[in-house]
Order: sequence, then C-alpha cells, then structure tokens
Amino acid sequence: MAWLSAVGGLVTVWGLVLWLHRRDLLALWREPLLRVPTLIVESDDWGPGPESDTATLDILRELLQGFRDARGRHPVMTLGVILGIPDGAKIRAAAGRAYERLSLADAAFAGLRGAMERGVAAQVFAPQLHGGEHFWPASVRAVAERDPAVAAWLQAEDLPNAQDLPSPLQSRWTDAATLPSRPLRRDALRDAAREEVAEFRRTFGRSPAVVVPPTFLWTGEVERAWASSGVRWVVTPGRRNVARDAQGGLVPEGPALRNAEQAESGVRYLVRHRYFEPALGHKAEKVIGDLARDRRLGRPTLLETHRANFVGDPARVEAARAELARALTRALEVHPDLRFLSTEELGESLLSGAPDLVDPRFCRRARVWLDRAAEVPRLPKLTLATGLVAVWAVLHGLTGLCQARRLFHGPCGGDGQVTNHSASNAT
Repeated sequence: MAWLSAVGGLVTVWGLVLWLHRRDLLALWREPLLRVPTLIVESDDWGPGPESDTATLDILRELLQGFRDARGRHPVMTLGVILGIPDGAKIRAAAGRAYERLSLADAAFAGLRGAMERGVAAQVFAPQLHGGEHFWPASVRAVAERDPAVAAWLQAEDLPNAQDLPSPLQSRWTDAATLPSRPLRRDALRDAAREEVAEFRRTFGRSPAVVVPPTFLWTGEVERAWASSGVRWVVTPGRRNVARDAQGGLVPEGPALRNAEQAESGVRYLVRHRYFEPALGHKAEKVIGDLARDRRLGRPTLLETHRANFVGDPARVEAARAELARALTRALEVHPDLRFLSTEELGESLLSGAPDLVDPRFCRRARVWLDRAAEVPRLPKLTLATGLVAVWAVLHGLTGLCQARRLFHGPCGGDGQVTNHSASNAT
C-alpha cells in the first residue's frame, strides 16, 4: 500500500538523519548529568606583574569569602597562571639577540605568590596552568625583527602584558610569526610542555591538575606531554584549535568536545563556554541566564573572565568587582541549591559519579539528552524538514511525565534524590 511505502520512506529518512549525527548523539548521552547548578569563575592571565596585583588578589579573596553555598563552600576563582614574561632589561642588554624571561618563581614576585596562596588557603583560589608564556618566544622575536611595536613590547622597561601583542602571537603552541601559522617542531612542543609543568611545580610546590591553553589552541603532541607529566584535565571551549588561518582566526580540528570526555592522550576535557567580562559590559543578568540554561542541560557553568577586568582604571575595577558580587548574590537567590567548587573538583566528581552532584536517573537523562540534541549543528533544521521534530516532541513529553512520576512517586526505584537546603550569603 502507498501509505506503508510513504511511512517506510519517512522512517528511513529519520534513520539516516540520526545515523549521520550518531557521534554527537552518543557523546551527548554519555556526557555526565548534574543534579544541581554548579558555578566556577575561571580567571585567566595571572602571572608576573606589578605589586598592585597582590592587593588586587587580596581584595578578590575577601570578596569571594563573603559568599557561601548551601554546604558552606565559598565561590572558587581559578587562576589561569602564566609563569613567565619577557625580561626587557636583559633583552635590551643583549640588543634583542636573545630572549630572556622573568619568572613568577623569582623573588621579586614573592608578594604576588603569597596573595595566591592566601586565596588557596581560604579555598577561594585554585591556580591552574595557563602557560610558560602566553606566546611562543621565538615567534615573537621573529616578528620583532620587522615590527617596531612588537620589538618595543619585547624590550619594554615596564612589565609587559601579552594581551598587548597582536592576537595571533598570543597563541603559544603554533608559529604565528607569519600567517597562516606553521606547526612547531614536535620535540620543541614536547619539551616546552613538560618544562612548563615542571616550572609550575617549582613555583607552587604541587603539579598542575588542570591546564587552560592560551587562546584555546594546542596540539596532540602538547596534550600527550601534559598527560605524561601528570595533567588530568584540559579546559576547552568545546573544541580544539590547532592553528591560525591567513586572517589570524583560530582553526578548529576534530569533533566537538564534551565534559569528562577522555582523549587518546589520557587527559579528560572540561567545557568552558560562558563568559563574564564586566569590562566588556557583561552584567550579572547574563550569569543568571547562563546558569538557567546550563541547569536545564545538566551542565556546569564555567565563567571565563580575565585579570584585565580587575586591574587598571580604579572606577572600572570597582565596577567589575561590584558586578561580580552582584552576580554571586543573584545566583544564590535564584538557585538556592547552587554548588561552588573548583574545576579540578568538578572533574573528579564527574569521573567518580559523585552521588551528590551527578544524576544517574534515566528519565531525566533522556529528557536532557533531547534538549542537548537541539544544539547539534544542522540537526534541528533536519528534524523540522523531515518531520522528525514530531517524534522529538512526543518523546520530550513522555520523558517529562516519566521524570515527574519518578520524582514524586519513585516507581522506578533508586532515585537517590538529594535534599537541597537554602543557600546563605555571608556578606
């Protein structure tokens, strides 16, 4: 019969759509599901800097200590640490013929390290490896030979800021002296990656568990070197970038990356895909919106922010701190069950399936999986064009009923629901 043929053809089309997207759909199903909203403030670009950074970090520590979640934990600001910057005086003395560096481990930065450690002791700071430098020194030197502005930056009397370099040069793991960038030698990548892990250990007395690659560009060789040196987690934007194109843009490689996904190297990934840059106009309401979306999708909220928000013009700095405080206040008001923890703690909890954080319930996983699938590129348009969206709507409704019945009557057993308590703001 004609109608049977039509139905069979439609089912075949649906099967083809799902088959073409099977990798993403399976990865989304495997991605851990959180019970409660989870917030981490990930702040990058801390390292050798002026003495005023010591006071800045102390003020941020006191601000964060003024908030607690329902378990009594303070918010955690991870510090993406850059371990070295150019030593302008020595480079000038060598007439620019050699690269010399100032290290965060130097005695001159003891006060800055002390501020970081005070935050660690207060459980509000968590240093993470951002890079030996925020650039590849040989690439910067090559550009300095033809660009006076870069040469002046490299030999500056003041402590230089890598964010003042052209954007392509801020990537550490590719040679961006010319564009498109060129791969660096594998042995050079491997040695530099291992050395920066060792220097982090010398600086802080412990190995880095988490790496945040500068500009989210890194290679498989670098990743393997990190893994062999004890790194367990790499923070990503949900993809790996491996080069800069002819316009200086980032070049991604490979499929999307998911929370707790394991790479061939042995490291696992965490996804940082939300932003909070008060200096760029981001407000507390953005954080609240991000938390709501991530809660619906069972994901943690890792907020990307940078040192630049909290240093410089006093009025702008005060506004940034006030907006951070307002974001934390509103987050606790809107989500009384909000969870604060560090990125490393999040990763290990996802890996162990911590029952107070990771939700094993099938009904909720199925419903969230359907919602996550709506983010897969091209899939929503294909489901709409083929009519598969009707099946999605039916399944979404059924999983909603299943979830509600399980939450309130628990016929499926093993719910493991955790009682949430009201959060307190200790300001």
